[in-house]
Order: sequence, then C-alpha cells, then structure tokens
Amino acid sequence: MFLSSNLLRLPPAALLLAVALLQPAPAQATGCPSPNPGALHKLVQDAFLRFKLKKSLLWVEGASGPLYFEGLGGATKDSLFLPASTSKWVTAATLLRLVDEKRIALDDKVSKYLPSFTGAKAAITIRQCLSHASGLPEHHWSLNYRNITLAQAVSQIAKVKLVYAPGTTFYYGSVSFQVAARVAEVVTNQDFESVVRSRITGPLGMTATDFQGWGATKNPLAALSLRTTPRDMMKFLRMLRDRGTIGSRRILSKASVDAMFTNQIKGLKYVKNPYSDAPYGIGSWLDGLDPSGKGYLVSHFGAFGFCPWIDFSRGIIGIYATQDSYYRAAPVARNIRTTLRETHLPLGLRCLGSSTPSCRGPIRPFADGIPKSGTNGFSVGCLDAPPNSFGVLAFGVLLLNPGQPLLGARLFIAGPPFLVLSPLRSSSTGSFSTSLDFRNVVGPSKFLLQFLWLNPKGCGTFGSLSASPALEVRVQ
Repeated sequence: MFLSSNLLRLPPAALLLAVALLQPAPAQATGCPSPNPGALHKLVQDAFLRFKLKKSLLWVEGASGPLYFEGLGGATKDSLFLPASTSKWVTAATLLRLVDEKRIALDDKVSKYLPSFTGAKAAITIRQCLSHASGLPEHHWSLNYRNITLAQAVSQIAKVKLVYAPGTTFYYGSVSFQVAARVAEVVTNQDFESVVRSRITGPLGMTATDFQGWGATKNPLAALSLRTTPRDMMKFLRMLRDRGTIGSRRILSKASVDAMFTNQIKGLKYVKNPYSDAPYGIGSWLDGLDPSGKGYLVSHFGAFGFCPWIDFSRGIIGIYATQDSYYRAAPVARNIRTTLRETHLPLGLRCLGSSTPSCRGPIRPFADGIPKSGTNGFSVGCLDAPPNSFGVLAFGVLLLNPGQPLLGARLFIAGPPFLVLSPLRSSSTGSFSTSLDFRNVVGPSKFLLQFLWLNPKGCGTFGSLSASPALEVRVQ
C-alpha cells in the first residue's frame, strides 16, 4: 500500500503478528521523540573547545516558539557576524520582491536591462544568475575593488568570456549575483543597498544588517558581503518559514517563496563546488527535496561558519554561528539538524502509546519530509531497534489504548483495514528507514503505523517482540 519497495512477502517474522500469545508486556518506556537540550549543548560545547573558537552560538525556534539558545565566548543574539554566502539568500529574496512588484521576471534576459551583455551573454536570464546557471565565471577581479561602484564592476563583468553556455551547467560562484544586483539597481533607480533596505531588511526590522561587511563601498558583494546579527537573521528565517509573511504583513508572495525553494538545476551538468552537492533553488541550497522538486529542508551556510537553515517539515528554523570556517562549522550544524530530526516529528504527526524497549532501550520512531497525497518523498524509520533483526511495519486506522499484548510487546493499532508489510531488517546499530508512497492517495487522510521487531539472541528474550510507539500520520 504505502511502502515504495516490494514488502508484501511475509517471512516467518511476519507471522508473529498472526499469533496472539498474550504474554504480560514488560514495563513501558515512551520512546516518543522529545526535545533533548543536553545533546544540543554537547554538540555546541564540544565544537567550541575542540576548535578553540572565539565565539559560537546556537539558536533554534519551532513553529510555536523558542526551542534552544546558547551563546559561547560572549556571543549574543546581537553579535555581528559575517555570514558570507548566506548573503545569497538575502539577495535572492530582494530580486524576488522585484518580481512581485512586476518590475522584472525571473526569465527576463539581463540584456533587457544591461545592454552591455551581448553575444552569447545576451541570453543569460535573471533566474540563471540566481541559480548559478548563467555560464559566467566563479570570480572576477572587479569584486575585489571597494573604490568603484557596482555599475562599474558589472560593466567589466560584461566583457568576460563565458565558461559555459547559459542554462547548461551549475557552476557555483559570486559573479552572477553581482549581475542580478545591478539589474535591481537599474529597475529601481536605487543603489543595491537601498533596494535591499526598502524591500527586505527595512520591513523586517533588520536594523543591524547591511552589505558593508567587507568594508564601506558602493560595490557591495551581493553574494558575500552581508553582515548581520542572529536576531536579524531570525526575522528573515521566520518570514521565509511562514511563506513570505511576518505577522500580518506580506514581504514576499507565496509563489516567490516557492520559487526560491524549488529545484532550478534539474537536468543541468553539475560542476562540483566546495560547499554542497545538494540541488539549488533561487539563491538557496535544497538539502531535503520532495518528489515535486520543492525543498523541505533548506539552507545557505557561509564560508566563515555562519549556518542558518529552515526545516519546513517541522516548522523549525535555526542558526549555528561561528566566525571561523565552513569546513569546521558545517558538520556541527548538520549534526544539530540530525539531532532535531530525531527529537521532533514533522508537523501533522503524533506519537501515541509507548515503546516496548529492546536491549538498546526504547525504540524511537522518526519521520522525514511532508506527507502529501500524490507524492512518494516521505520516509519513516526508527532508532534503537534490536540490531540485525527482522521486523514488520503494521498499518491501521484505529488506536488501541492501552494496547494489545503481543509476544511481550504492545500493539497499539488495529483495522479495518489492517496491513502488515515486511520484511524489514534493522542495521547493526538498530536503525531502519523506508519511504512511503502516497502517489495513489487522493486528498487528506489519516492512518497509524507501528514498528515491531523480533528480539534476536543476546537482545532481550529471544523470540519475543520489541515495539515502537505508534505514529499517527495525516496526509495532506
């Protein structure tokens, strides 16, 4: 029904569900995902000490409010950071605001506004500039000069040879964003700093944010020179998470936010870059992608270790900030996101009942993505199951409370219909995950699922079951 692989062949492990051996169930332990601030503190503290950081900060918010904050080395919500490539997020949002104002369209050719772009460069579009598909080189000498204007810099960029034909290759760099910023100046008759302030940072109250992070200049680097505070960046993240709104005020249209986080480089040749192998939207990495090409986990980490992200599936936004190095900060930020993934369910899911522990402790279910009808990009799994064990994934629509004893575990779900899908096999660390297929599901629906595992020798009572709590999944 839901599992993407062929799991309808029932091995002996699956037959356990057909045998109602009403043994007393062991003491229950919840196993439901729950916040773990101690794990977040350990990640931040260990990195601070290991890398001898001068300052670092972690700030996480959920859909209903704050989840975690910690600043080390004197870092506060108002400390200034140089987020480097996070600048691309703010520049992209600024250009998308101009799209909303109907001053430009993403598929307009930049030569419409910058006639110095001739020959093959005349075909470059604004969309390609903001998704690293323009064919322009990664860097240009004009970006190093603070004593010239952005217009003068782009007039020199217009003279360079293309590295690739426009629209054929993803080639990460800064030059194309400078071109897009100049288009913004031309269509508004404002300097780029003023365009950003009047459309994005001003309305959001980002009073400490500008593009002068690498020194005062009229040639701000649209891809790199942002300076901001965690407090300001959180305002920006909230606006994007809430699909373009802040309170009752709309900053970006929902269509623009969707474009920002939709894969723009599908089918293009991908030239490796120093930062990520993920798909790319309009000025944004798409770290988690649903089958429609929309990102549910998005980010734009910077070279100096400023790492903001949005998890749309959980309603979580976060910033892990250092003033150090991407290569040291990014793995920490990703471990933080993994911890949050394991301790917070996606929106629309509930954990019900409790775990019958394995020898590794309570079995903890998790899920990734957004359960949406017509798609197959949602996955479920569990942690701390018996290692190298066979199991089953049961689906039902009714909740049994307090649960039905079954081979030492408790079954919390029932039908009709009641489906048992197998075989499952846990890893040597007791983890398992699989994707669910909702392509044939029409409209909103709700069901329950539960993992049950056979305890192998050396893990609990041989032949008995361990079980996760049940998950209630609401398909949009």
